Amino acid sequence: MSKFAYRFPGQAQGSVKVGMGKEICFASEQAKIVYDFADRQLNWPRSLSTYCFFGPAADLQEKTEISQLASLTTNVAHLAYREDFVEEDLVEDHRFMVRSHPDFVTGHSVGIYPALVMAEVIDFATAIKVVQKRAVLMSAASKNHPGRMLVLLDYANLYKIEQLCLDTGVVIANYNSDSQIVVSGSRIKMDRFEEKARNNKMAKRFVPLKTEGGFHSLCMDSAVEPFANFLESIDFFDAKIPVVANTASVILTKGEEIKQELARQINSPVKWTEIENRLMMEGVTKLIEIGHGRVLTDLISKSKMIKTSILALTAIAFATLIEEKIRRHRKDGA
Repeated sequence: MSKFAYRFPGQAQGSVKVGMGKEICFASEQAKIVYDFADRQLNWPRSLSTYCFFGPAADLQEKTEISQLASLTTNVAHLAYREDFVEEDLVEDHRFMVRSHPDFVTGHSVGIYPALVMAEVIDFATAIKVVQKRAVLMSAASKNHPGRMLVLLDYANLYKIEQLCLDTGVVIANYNSDSQIVVSGSRIKMDRFEEKARNNKMAKRFVPLKTEGGFHSLCMDSAVEPFANFLESIDFFDAKIPVVANTASVILTKGEEIKQELARQINSPVKWTEIENRLMMEGVTKLIEIGHGRVLTDLISKSKMIKTSILALTAIAFATLIEEKIRRHRKDGA
């Protein structure tokens, strides 16, 4: 039987948008329970679900605490909506998703936390507490060491970009695909990098990311130790589903190892292409994106490496299946 993996998107790749989760919250009691729980636990004057459903966009996308908790909660809500699916809701090729649990889980940056909930390393309440602490520390680091992030689309030569990063003092924060990377660092150094990269036509498009700071770079160094110390007070259980780490694409199952990975992840690159290569090496043939939108699925569909691979690989955005189910129910109810 072929293997499959669940992948959860993070905050900065287009998955955090006004309206995220709104439809599934009104269509699924299980999803609504997730948002209601997060709202009660956070007890903000303006609820997290209100930020998700109605914005404003600037707060939702650029305030780290809001955006990271929005990402976590919306991903877990999509995971909960999976419980509302029965085999008849899916075509035969997709029914494996309700018949069994995934063989592996992973997530992009903060997307690793819903993966840990799925693997029963931590529960959702603990995930909220941990992600909130992570976000507060990263926000503070951003204020002390202002930085920014820049997407390079259809880049020409990875080696030359890595050399320019070394020359200008910035880093590649996300290796997303063979056509997309994200560079991060201090504002002054990023300005120097961007100017030289544009002048040398190192990519077809340069897109600034709407984040509060230079995540996964040296700008986050001051957040690592206090976050690691905080994690020592949290119980992490061994994973019931193997977790693929962000920083080295290794497979983790021990709770203590996962703690170390989470602290290391804050100022280290997300090696997403290595993660997907590792999953294929492990025999995974189906990659399921659980969360708002289809950012991770689109990365696969545009990958030159995947298109030329001898392995048959299918990428599915669960959000698309949810949309189809909601449309069918509306049509049946009309």
